[in-house]
Amino acid sequence: MHKFALIFCFASSMASTAFAEGDYDNGKKLAKSWHCTNCHGVTGNERWPVKGEVLASIPMLAGQPAGYLIRTLNQYKTRERVDDHEISKMSERAQSLSDQDIEDISAYFSAQKRY
Repeated sequence: MHKFALIFCFASSMASTAFAEGDYDNGKKLAKSWHCTNCHGVTGNERWPVKGEVLASIPMLAGQPAGYLIRTLNQYKTRERVDDHEISKMSERAQSLSDQDIEDISAYFSAQKRY
């Protein structure tokens, strides 16, 4: 039983670092230049970005696992997931992101603390 627990812990630690290739500092710059922070906030904790505008709540990115954020951005990029709201247009915005951009942005937001 202990052998299984050790293997599971090792595999879990490997899985959590599999997406740790992103560059935090570049991700912070990209999050601002790609206007991610306009809706999600600088720390990724924003839920209602546009005052007076009726939008579905904005997903909190802060503290989300980098792998989840990478997968989600890639789903927008490939249009497996679509959000063409006139303000956010996540599918359209993700089209221009490189794989490295996605990893960097994900590294930045996953490192933020949720409030």
